[in-house]
Amino acid sequence: MATGTPGSGMQISQSDRNGLSAPSAGRRANDVIGEWAGRRPDAVALRIVGTAGTEVLTHRRLWDRACRIRDHAFAELPVGARVVMAQAGGADYVAGFLAALEAGLVPVPLYLPDADAPERFVQRAHHILRDCAPSAVYTSAELVDALGRDAVLNGLSILTADSMPETSRRPSVGAATTTAGQVAFLQYSSGSTGEPKGIVNTHESMLRQLAIAMALWNRPDGIHTVSWLPLYHDLGIFWGVLLALATGGSATLISPFDFVRNPRIWLETVDEVRGNWIAGPDFAYRLCVDAFEAAGDAAIESLDLSCLRLATNGAEPVRPSTLHDFAATFRRAGLPAEAMAPQYGLAEAGLAVTGTCNPRLWVQASFDAEQLNRGRAVKVSGIRRVGAAAPWSVVVTARSSGTCGSSIRTDGLSCPMARSARCGSLAPGCRKDTGAGRRRPRKPSAP
Repeated sequence: MATGTPGSGMQISQSDRNGLSAPSAGRRANDVIGEWAGRRPDAVALRIVGTAGTEVLTHRRLWDRACRIRDHAFAELPVGARVVMAQAGGADYVAGFLAALEAGLVPVPLYLPDADAPERFVQRAHHILRDCAPSAVYTSAELVDALGRDAVLNGLSILTADSMPETSRRPSVGAATTTAGQVAFLQYSSGSTGEPKGIVNTHESMLRQLAIAMALWNRPDGIHTVSWLPLYHDLGIFWGVLLALATGGSATLISPFDFVRNPRIWLETVDEVRGNWIAGPDFAYRLCVDAFEAAGDAAIESLDLSCLRLATNGAEPVRPSTLHDFAATFRRAGLPAEAMAPQYGLAEAGLAVTGTCNPRLWVQASFDAEQLNRGRAVKVSGIRRVGAAAPWSVVVTARSSGTCGSSIRTDGLSCPMARSARCGSLAPGCRKDTGAGRRRPRKPSAP
């Protein structure tokens, strides 16, 4: 079996694991990813699953593509320039993101889910475009004309993976040009409760998140993610792609639209490529349950999900009923019960906040809602596997048995908080969160 293919048993050596345990001084995230082009050049790094087939790139091919974009498309941009990533996804998006990091640029992922009607999505992002003050836009060839007509983008360089410099090629960016403490990329919040806010992610914070992810993984097997999440989302770009690439593993990407049209494609792809780490919001797991139950027992029993080691549920409220139903439905497909991993994270923390280093079943507990409003965590009932929320309470569903960084304690209960240098900083020019979007738990209505 070829090196790096599913089932090849690729393992992470102890020396590599030790090297990822904490950020190294002066090391950049792209340095870590680029090293695998030399260590495992022929191993599969990236798969793009599409209707016309699957595109496969090895670590060497992916890195060569990134370096070509760095030396051609990004050749005339100064170090530190911000580049808006206005692509729907795919191999060129991943290579362009890596190229920007390698060139010392600051990529800014933009919500652009599809090539159809791009003007509508760009208009929604005008606040981000004005706020981040970009020097260029990186996009795909079919979007160049549409983006060039947008007034906010007037005067900016519109670049693609095949763009060529008007002058000579730039030299490779060395470690002395950008450092671990400098900005790596800007992640904008969703804007669901106000205008999107830019979150500063440094190379150091990215490596801290990588160390956190490795602690959560805590096994010698190589990481093979399977993701349908859009790449403008921090969970999609980091845990869906960069986590696997930075550890010498592989990432398999599915179009978000393909997943919405056919939710079964997610788990069927996991089975096909033997993926071992998936992540997504609660609704995605519910869609899988409903789609496979509608297809019948044969569809479920044809799956082999024994390869899954982590199925992270986050990015929106985690529903105990979803966790229970997903585990029960796919137990027949060999899904390990301890793979289900409800976790908490947010862009302001760099991504992950809670987690556990040791596999365990998720648990559910209820806390007094009014006490939570006062900053105190007070249980109102015992911990149970599954059950209805008690009146006047807030249900917390978790798998955490430890923290991913520093810890704040309230009434003997640990509130894990990820600690990473400068992650969570607001980008210059962005408004600070006033908390206006936080809602108090509502009391039950009178009978």
